[in-house]
Amino acid sequence: MRTTLGLLSFVIATASLARPIHFDSGGEAGLVTHQFSPDQDDHTLDQGHGGFAKLEIKGYKGRYRLRIKGIVAKVPPLKEYDRAYFEQAYLSYQKHSSKFLVGAQVLNWTTTEAFHPADLVNARVLSAELDRPERFGEPMAYYQWSSGDIAFETFFMPTKVASLIPDGTSRISPLPSGTPLLAPLFIGADGKPHQTSFAPQWGGSTRVTFRNVDLRAFYLNHFDRTQPAFYPSATGVTPVYFKAQSFGFTAQGVLEPVVYKIEWAYRSFGTKESPDLPGLSPHPAHSSLALGFDYPLSSEMDHDLTLLLEGSHMTGLSQEQKSALNPFEHDLLLGIRYQSHTENAPQAVLVLVKDYQESDQWALRADLSRNFGDQWRGQIQWKVIDAPPPSQQLATGLQAFHKANQLILQLTRYF
Repeated sequence: MRTTLGLLSFVIATASLARPIHFDSGGEAGLVTHQFSPDQDDHTLDQGHGGFAKLEIKGYKGRYRLRIKGIVAKVPPLKEYDRAYFEQAYLSYQKHSSKFLVGAQVLNWTTTEAFHPADLVNARVLSAELDRPERFGEPMAYYQWSSGDIAFETFFMPTKVASLIPDGTSRISPLPSGTPLLAPLFIGADGKPHQTSFAPQWGGSTRVTFRNVDLRAFYLNHFDRTQPAFYPSATGVTPVYFKAQSFGFTAQGVLEPVVYKIEWAYRSFGTKESPDLPGLSPHPAHSSLALGFDYPLSSEMDHDLTLLLEGSHMTGLSQEQKSALNPFEHDLLLGIRYQSHTENAPQAVLVLVKDYQESDQWALRADLSRNFGDQWRGQIQWKVIDAPPPSQQLATGLQAFHKANQLILQLTRYF
């Protein structure tokens, strides 16, 4: 956060030299309630009430662009929903086919609805929104070149940012009930921990559009913040992030009337065990695949009704290893989405996720929302998860959400 604030100050100071700057701003603020089904455990918390705010500022002057988007939320006493971060805080310069950017931003290469093998760049909130994670903007230097149907981008991130993981007081934590969460460790390919804030990560992608197909290939040299390992000790549990090399591709196209989406990623890690963490080895190399289809059941001028179908599959790991790394290791998603284009813009989503190898694990999410006038929107979300209790000290797969059925009420005002 300090690095991002420093970059934000630099971005604003640099942009101020190019006066006058034209600004636009907007945002939202609201109230939210989270209610879990009671679990009769004194170490965990079942409900929280709070609020959130998002502010976005855009500035432009000639070829320069300034963008700041910050998010803050507080839902006491549920600490897993407390956060304050910048999703974007950067200054960019574009000339002809080239774009240069310095500051914090999110790089999102995923195309699918729920399973995201290609979403590897940014740290994120590893909480209840497994299929729709919030990502932290991270400080970086970024360059993009595009011409017609071809685009290339590369970036360099000088520092490391940990993901937000719920501790043992949370109903959606992989940790045993009441267990403290300790400071994270970042382990390099040589097995040694990174003790300084300077921890370079870099990568890039190439995107090509051919007729009605959009293809992207990517490579990353990074700390994998999407699949932390956990190291238990007498004082608590330490999240561990390993250095990885990842590559893969995404594809999205149309075979009338179906929209199809494909994501594949391969990750390899160092092989040396860290002397500071005896008994904990880096993750084995493995790959993840997701395939999705959107089929329009009805598409009228005032509404859309779409059938959603997705599947995920991991290879290169044992079943125990897969469950420890990803709750969606072998899953199928079936859903339906209704979206109205009328004044109140009602929207409804119903999604069922089923593990096709573990018959006793499934999750259901129902989401209803609509506008009330021009500035207000209400939302009701209901989540039901059926999974067995943890079979070992640390929960794997959907076990972390055992009996964590949840009702979320949210009221938002836009400005």
